[in-house]
Amino acid sequence: MYRQQREPRPKEAAGADFRTERQTARGASLLFFTQKFLHQIEIINLMRSMFILLACSILAHAETFSGTVVDVMCKDNQLATHPRQCAISCAKFGFGLKQPDGTFLKFDEKGNARALAALKRSTKAQDLKAQVTGSLEDGVLKVDSIRIH
Repeated sequence: MYRQQREPRPKEAAGADFRTERQTARGASLLFFTQKFLHQIEIINLMRSMFILLACSILAHAETFSGTVVDVMCKDNQLATHPRQCAISCAKFGFGLKQPDGTFLKFDEKGNARALAALKRSTKAQDLKAQVTGSLEDGVLKVDSIRIH
C-alpha cells in the first residue's frame, strides 16, 4: 500500500518566533478575552466615577442653617430662656430650628433623633444656639448634622 507522506514541518530557526496554527489561535482567543476583560474593568471604573460624582452632587446641595434648636410645642415661646430639659421632655413632638428672622424649620425624623442626641450631649441649660447642616425639602429640614454651641 502506498503511504502518503507528510510534508516535513520546518524546524524552528534560531531566534525566530515559530508558532503552530493551534498556538496562534489560542493566542488570538486569549487576546480577545483579555481585551473583553479590560473593557469590563473600564466600565466598572466609569460606573465608580459616576457614583462618586453623584454622591458629591448630593452633598453639594446641603446647606448650613443657624438658629435655636427648640421642640415643636415651644417654638413660639421665649427661646433665650427655654430650658434644655423642656426640649428633651417634649422630644416626642419633634424638633426644629428657629432662625433669627423668625422662620421655623421643622426637622425630619432623622433630624429629630440627631437633635435629641445633641441636646443630651450638650451642657448648656438654655439658649440652645445651633448650626445645622442639611437640605430643605417641602418645608422640612433634612438634617445631616447638628452642632449645639
